Amino acid sequence: QQQQEPQQELQQQQESQQQEESQQQELQEDNQISIVEPEPSPYIINEPFFPIPKIIHQTWKTKNVPEKFSKYIQSWLKYHPDWTYQYWDEANRQLVADHYSEFLPIYDGY
Repeated sequence: QQQQEPQQELQQQQESQQQEESQQQELQEDNQISIVEPEPSPYIINEPFFPIPKIIHQTWKTKNVPEKFSKYIQSWLKYHPDWTYQYWDEANRQLVADHYSEFLPIYDGY
């Protein structure tokens, strides 16, 4: 009887494993996914990589940036000494007025 118990246990394990495999097979069959290769994107340029220009653009409505922001400006300049720093002030409004006049009321609202 002791020999029978390990054999029964082994048989149960095998049956359980077969049942699990069968369930997995059914799941795979139910969830068949066909893989379709995508069309090449017209937006991918197969040319040499061109890095983003090293320019920091900062905007403010006036030439006077509040003192509380000066530490940020100083850190940009300190940690990016080889970058160009471009400050935009009142000229922004003129740019909006000249080219995007329909947005001027929104721009002036800020």
